[in-house]
Amino acid sequence: MLQTLRHRLEFLVFQLIVCVIDCLSPQTAARIAENMAWLVHYGLPRQWTRYAVARNNLQTAFGNDYSDVEIEQLVYRMWTHLFRTVTEIVQCPRKLHLHSYRQSIEFADFTRTNQAVCSGRRVLVLGGHFGNWEIGISLFGLWGFPMGVVAREMDNPLLHEWFRKARELTGHRLLLKHGNFNEMTRLLEKGGNLGLLCDQDAGVRGLFVDFFGTPASTFKSIALLALEYDALIIVGYTLRLPDNFANFPWPRFEVGCEALIDPRNVTDNDPVHEITRQFTQALERAIRRAPEQYFWVHRRWKSEPRIRRKRDLQRLAGWPKTSACGILVRCLKKDLIMPQRHRLASVSDLADGQGREFVVEGRIIALFRIGDRFLALDGICPHAGGPLARGTISNCMVTCPWHGWQFHLETGQHVLNPRLQQSAFPLIVDGVEIFIDFP
Repeated sequence: MLQTLRHRLEFLVFQLIVCVIDCLSPQTAARIAENMAWLVHYGLPRQWTRYAVARNNLQTAFGNDYSDVEIEQLVYRMWTHLFRTVTEIVQCPRKLHLHSYRQSIEFADFTRTNQAVCSGRRVLVLGGHFGNWEIGISLFGLWGFPMGVVAREMDNPLLHEWFRKARELTGHRLLLKHGNFNEMTRLLEKGGNLGLLCDQDAGVRGLFVDFFGTPASTFKSIALLALEYDALIIVGYTLRLPDNFANFPWPRFEVGCEALIDPRNVTDNDPVHEITRQFTQALERAIRRAPEQYFWVHRRWKSEPRIRRKRDLQRLAGWPKTSACGILVRCLKKDLIMPQRHRLASVSDLADGQGREFVVEGRIIALFRIGDRFLALDGICPHAGGPLARGTISNCMVTCPWHGWQFHLETGQHVLNPRLQQSAFPLIVDGVEIFIDFP
């Protein structure tokens, strides 16, 4: 009851703010956004505004390129951009129309976008917490190119419903980031298209690729969807241009395609990693044009790769083996780099044709028995996280029980797309016990 009341009060306040913004001229709304940014940045305690996070992120991204004063100004301008983005989202339905959008939009290298849209293939439109992402997505709807827009569900259901209607006003369909993966795949199976953000931390089990020169955990599902459905990937951006309210009635934006990635042209042995690397670097190039329009207060480098500790060892590898540091390195290598042997099960625990799940070092392992042979794969299906150990085993293949993806048990390769590789692990059968060598 109290939560429902709080949600209604929050929505009432939000609606009042929306009404006020909708009545303002774009120039007045921009000035109010600047004042609100000044209040947040200079008036509120720094721990409330996550200033330390923004500052650390900027230093991670740019090193010593910016002085302390310049970083201070970048963070302030970031808040200005965010408040202006809110006012533009509110005013967008009555300012951005098919007959008038050219007054506010400039296109940069948009030929590739047109080619992708008209190719007849599925398209994944990627962006990040950069520029005014909502404006760019709305344009695709105005052009008659609807897509499923993937977003997180908001805590307040009334606010969530408002934003759902706003995003679907131009013909799109809102899909929840958590819980709607089946809807995403069904949409792609029918030839539909998706709009997603590609700069969110994916946790310790994500795919680590360089973002501003530092490994960042990235969701590999985007690359997997592109490979599975032969989808083109557009890395787009919507960059706010300097104001010119004297000649134009609304803020102006540059809409561009930073990269067009075709999975058919990816020849790397690890296509998932290569595609993920390409779209991440494309987003980085776009952000470098206007770093103040990126959302630096979200923790993009929250998760750290385990390999970082191994690189530290490699830097010490030159020490003599008999020195104190050399002995330390050998001990650390034994502890961190050499595979560790773990007991999984007894031979009698699995019947022929059966699979079981085990957790080793926080990772789910699927153990299978085929006659007298035992085989192990990463237990999480890369398609939607299905439990492979519960799948059907036939002809030395396992079929995921959720959506039917099939993998060879010996190699971990996807049956239909050999470029998709599930990790396979060596096993040791010692008498009646089964062990796994796991790094």
